[in-house]
Amino acid sequence: MAAHSIPSDPPEICRKLEALQHQYELIEELRSRMSAAQLECARLETEISEYRASVAPIRKCPQEILLMFFEYYVHEDPRLIRRLLLVCKQWYELAISSPRLWNRILIEFDSDWDIESICKSIKKRLKKCLKLSGTVPLELHLDFGGLIPPQDLIRSQIRELLSKYTLFDGLEELKEWASDLNVDLLNDPAVISDCQPHHLSEFLEKLIGDDGYIMLRWDSLYLELPEDTELALGILELFSHPTPNLTRLQISCWSDIREEYGALIGSIFPDLSALEHLEVTNAADLEVFKFEPTLLKSLTFDDVKSCDPSTFTPFIRLQQLDVHCRSVFGLAEDSHGVVHLPELRRLSVRGPFKDFGTFEFRVPVLDELHLSGPFIYPKVQASRIIWRPKRPWDQWKLDGIKPDLRTILLQYRSATELQIPSRFKEGISAMIRELKSDDTWLSALRFVRLEAEDGTVSERIEV
Repeated sequence: MAAHSIPSDPPEICRKLEALQHQYELIEELRSRMSAAQLECARLETEISEYRASVAPIRKCPQEILLMFFEYYVHEDPRLIRRLLLVCKQWYELAISSPRLWNRILIEFDSDWDIESICKSIKKRLKKCLKLSGTVPLELHLDFGGLIPPQDLIRSQIRELLSKYTLFDGLEELKEWASDLNVDLLNDPAVISDCQPHHLSEFLEKLIGDDGYIMLRWDSLYLELPEDTELALGILELFSHPTPNLTRLQISCWSDIREEYGALIGSIFPDLSALEHLEVTNAADLEVFKFEPTLLKSLTFDDVKSCDPSTFTPFIRLQQLDVHCRSVFGLAEDSHGVVHLPELRRLSVRGPFKDFGTFEFRVPVLDELHLSGPFIYPKVQASRIIWRPKRPWDQWKLDGIKPDLRTILLQYRSATELQIPSRFKEGISAMIRELKSDDTWLSALRFVRLEAEDGTVSERIEV
């Protein structure tokens, strides 16, 4: 609407007409803003309705089912529990009242400089986990593999700082100079505290408890030690209290535990009376731990060089044996002996450990036999053969693996299933057709399972 003046209007009326016109314009502006506000209200109401409709099923979900979802969500990384706490009040209350969401404790360290701040943060999380887990047995994953000595951290900091003021041509010389730098005066907690390993002891003592009372709750422990022997020794020394309820112990070490830390024999983990699953570097490391061999159900050697068959004699109830050999160096000469494991169900041999091709195995028909290294074929029978060469699989050509696959097909004729990487589908199919055309090849093989890169079975071929 517009207000117009006429020539006969006096000045006072003209001013009022201008004011009226201004009010009309203000009304139009307010109408426009009101229209925009109404549209925004409609949008927000729609989004709120959609949200409430989307969460309605989960809110009606029984707590038992919701808790199963929570446990699945935090399975790979227990620290994800923090995200669940922020969703809503209902989820928060359910999470903090569920001890099994807090009994799995994952702690990882790398080469970060500020160990002190990291340990402070871990101690806060640890305190909450120990409180909210109640009396539920603890499952621990302690990864110290990335830790490096404080003197190396100091040298790294100096090199990083000076590299900002160094020309590209001089960086290699700077690196060499810094690697030989004497930092003894700086490597003192009174001078530089941030990177000192004593902070590790402080938070580990929280996990151990006074006189080791929290270690009584330990059910499983995965412990990855740092490469530096002194750092690893300082960590191992702390585990000097009994763990009578520990059922699973996995220790990953850069070297043989007995060889490097023999002085600790008898003092670390003095009571492993409930142990059922053990993973160590080598067979010699078995001497470090006090456990009952007849209770052990699974045993893993992570980097075995050689092995006497008598090593396995005490493990009369062993159901799973994994032997990994990472190096071709230091292998013993072909040895002959008997491995008697009357309850063995699964055998895995990875790497060039030729002893396992010469041992005589007195075991039942296995559920699974896992192979990866060429020319290593244990003398056993198994229902399923899983052949998984070293990754990446695309480095393997069919001509290179044909002899291995052919030997497996000929030696393990009682197997009903064979599982191999899917990239060798055509090759194994052609090989089986060739063998089937030979009337002398008698085999129980019924299926070939093709494994995808992610470890799942992507296809099953009937033979």
